[in-house]
Amino acid sequence: MEEKYTKAFKEVYIILNRSSKEELIKVPKTFVEFIESNMDRDYNPQIDFSDNFEESVLEETLLILALIYRDYLISKEERAILLQDEEKQLEELKKSYNIENLFKKRQQESEESSSNIEQQLTVIKEEKWYKKLLNKILSVFKIDKK
Repeated sequence: MEEKYTKAFKEVYIILNRSSKEELIKVPKTFVEFIESNMDRDYNPQIDFSDNFEESVLEETLLILALIYRDYLISKEERAILLQDEEKQLEELKKSYNIENLFKKRQQESEESSSNIEQQLTVIKEEKWYKKLLNKILSVFKIDKK
């Protein structure tokens, strides 16, 4: 397991031990045992439990705490609301990163650029110098070219 997660588990373990018994009871013992068995026992974090809490812990610790909160500590109604919000966010992400839309945009852009190229590459047929001269001579004598 990556070192940052083992350190985060240590921080979570310390935070869980400082939480109230009512909250700790809500977290399954198997989850707490998993955290305890995978934490870095040599790591001694300096967690500031006052105003700078978020700055004093690892980002992974905050993510694990958010999962614990979402899955174990809140009521079923609040959890349902959170899950709906997550689904909405995922749908928005899917829409913005939809592969089909990306390919459509690329196709439209390539079609537009190819039409611009076609317009730019219009062939201008220029008469050769000797044909111009011949036409001038014929026009002077008013002879139609066949």
